[in-house]
Amino acid sequence: MLRVLWKLSFIKIDDVENKALYDIILKTNENEIAKPQNIFITSDSVHTRMNKIVDQTYTVNAKNILSLASDGNKIRHEMAIEAGVVDYIKNTPNGVFGKWDYLSHQVVASPFKPVDYMDKMDVFGYRFIPSFSTISKYLTIEIKKDVADTEVINQLMKYVDWINQEYSYGDYSMIEAFIVAQDFPDEVVSLKEEVGKRTFVKGRRPAVTMYWSNLRLIKYVYNEQDKNLEFIEVGI
Repeated sequence: MLRVLWKLSFIKIDDVENKALYDIILKTNENEIAKPQNIFITSDSVHTRMNKIVDQTYTVNAKNILSLASDGNKIRHEMAIEAGVVDYIKNTPNGVFGKWDYLSHQVVASPFKPVDYMDKMDVFGYRFIPSFSTISKYLTIEIKKDVADTEVINQLMKYVDWINQEYSYGDYSMIEAFIVAQDFPDEVVSLKEEVGKRTFVKGRRPAVTMYWSNLRLIKYVYNEQDKNLEFIEVGI
């Protein structure tokens, strides 16, 4: 992900790239780390000066973003919904999306080409096997601020196939997929049941044919009083 920097506000890196950068910094400064006088000590005066120039009423958080983008129980901007979804997952591990150890948004999901033409997953993540660093599941979420149409099903399944090819290496069972929208017409729910499936082979001796259908449709509602998103699963 580090290579895709054009038109991004923040440099986005994954765990592998993060570890590589961390190692480079440590190796470059190995001799200096051993010298106590070179250890950085946070200055209270620096924080005092920073607090004077930061207006605390403009703290950036999901509630403020959602409130500014709200129109009744609807949200006008998909990026605000992304912020609300990520915040919900982080703070509600037993919620509708489950618990995830790594989360990011607008993650590339296509071969490298001019950035304007690259597909990006709205939310991508993964979870580890508890107490280990081995990834057990991958997450992809596609977000629509309005009522979903049938095209979103095909769009998300492209991302599912991309994750299967690039991350889970043929094992669809490692993937959990969600579509979040204001509502889902009957034809979208029907198409999900028709095309939101995959058949794959796991293992070799013996090889086992398995079936994937882990695509879930989630309706969002903005709670004006609490300034939070609420989620309801449909089509179950």
